[in-house]
Amino acid sequence: MCIRDRSTGLFHTKNLCAEMSFWNLGFGTTSPVETILNKDEIFLEELLEEEEILQETKAQNSRLLEYLIKPEQLSSLIHYITNEPESQESDPKQYRYPYICCEILCSEVPHILDAVSSTKEALDKLFGFLEKDFISSLYANYFGKTATILFEKRTRKVLDHMRSNVNLIPNFLKHLGSIPVVDFLLKTIQIDTGENEKDVHQWLCDTKLVETLIDKLSPSESSEVHENAAKALVNIASLERRNLDSLLFSKLESPFVLSNLFDYVLSPSEGSSTLLNGLSVVVKILDHRENSETSSPFLSLILDRLEKLKEILVSKHSHEIPSTIGKIEPFGFARLKIMELILSLIKTNNPKIHQKLIELDLLATSLELFFKYSWNNFLHQSVLGIFVTCLQNQNQELLHHVIENCGLIEKILLANKKNNKSYEEGIRVSYMGFLSNIAASVDDNSRRSEFLNKLIKSNAYCEEWEKYVINELDPARKDQSKTLGGPKPSRRFLTAYGIPEDVSQNQENSYFSGFDWRGDVPEDEMEVDDNLSKEKADLFAVFEQDHNSDV
Repeated sequence: MCIRDRSTGLFHTKNLCAEMSFWNLGFGTTSPVETILNKDEIFLEELLEEEEILQETKAQNSRLLEYLIKPEQLSSLIHYITNEPESQESDPKQYRYPYICCEILCSEVPHILDAVSSTKEALDKLFGFLEKDFISSLYANYFGKTATILFEKRTRKVLDHMRSNVNLIPNFLKHLGSIPVVDFLLKTIQIDTGENEKDVHQWLCDTKLVETLIDKLSPSESSEVHENAAKALVNIASLERRNLDSLLFSKLESPFVLSNLFDYVLSPSEGSSTLLNGLSVVVKILDHRENSETSSPFLSLILDRLEKLKEILVSKHSHEIPSTIGKIEPFGFARLKIMELILSLIKTNNPKIHQKLIELDLLATSLELFFKYSWNNFLHQSVLGIFVTCLQNQNQELLHHVIENCGLIEKILLANKKNNKSYEEGIRVSYMGFLSNIAASVDDNSRRSEFLNKLIKSNAYCEEWEKYVINELDPARKDQSKTLGGPKPSRRFLTAYGIPEDVSQNQENSYFSGFDWRGDVPEDEMEVDDNLSKEKADLFAVFEQDHNSDV
């Protein structure tokens, strides 16, 4: 029987059987937790030692909860997950107590959540963890898990407390190398509180969150800090899709902030972490401006720095790395990110950007790198995207540059000859699949664009190109378009075979599981083609006729 205590709101369980003589004789069992709670003096550490403490907490044992939500006990629970013991010995205080305390606080028991979120001292102690100069990854996980549960379940109270602490965001950013801390910061950025969302973003703007994140991309910071700062900035850029009036995104897109970002990206340094992560932010902003008018300050900042980015793109690595095909020069993640930036720039469909790419000959450079780094399929995928986007564009100057100045037709034909020769030796050129897709895009778009068609007709390699399309490209595309395993039988074929029209998909599959669609032969007859009955041959003819008519 459950009885509610009106003064505390907690439920007490009363076992009526306890009054029976059977239980009075001592045959019942008492929980070790209850035994501790029956003592005159209770110590939290005794409870933390018991194996059943988490089970009793989640079962909302009323006496246990009454004890745990007392201010002094809440303070102790939070103390254990935010203060690493000075001794490095393997004692309970270092491992078991922090873990159990974290699980208790994260058990999502309403009384515990209410007690912590409503107690200023408890929240001060929890977020005071970030004031330290150094935090270990283990205790950062305890903090992150606890803070996240509280934030998700008691958002309004926790958020109000966070906004009242002027040093909170600077403390977060002090530990940007810690993933749990960053994850909680991202939850704050991505919060969707309806009408109050702008207030939250205004608070984050006032704390100079965006500016500080940009400064964290400085070459003097570690690669972990660069990665996490970029992750937070990318999340801010993502707010634009959800909220066109995002204050944080407007701050990120401001000329002053973007200028600082590019200064860090192009700053001379030994590593490429700043370049890689900084460009991730730029690409994300560009992706949100795809097929739309790009703001002139942002556009100018990129165009002014494209030449410097090209220098990085064509630079040669000073070392080679071993691989299964011998030593090769690595292309590197930073240069891959520059290729991704070029693709994003082209997708903006902005004439000024197209003109700048032509002036710097970046498209021809991209094609040269495509062939030079013949084993880097990530690079090939980016170049494929670049040229497919260009070929779909209506900018005649851009199309002329691609066909004539970049020599795209000639390079496709030369690479195909190289592949055919290599294929005879049993090796296929690794980029040929991507190049075939580029060739297919040339062919498809030449049928739609009269200007592109004229460019190809006037090209010196026109005749050879037409033979390649007819004899190699079209047959390969037709072969690749075939359904793996053969086409699905038509309804007319199924009806002719005697299968009811209202059968389920699973029943239909079971009817044909033993047949090879190349000849409609059961498995036990596959080696004896002469055993095919005339009825089955006629049915297969129906199947072939239906399939050919669909094609």
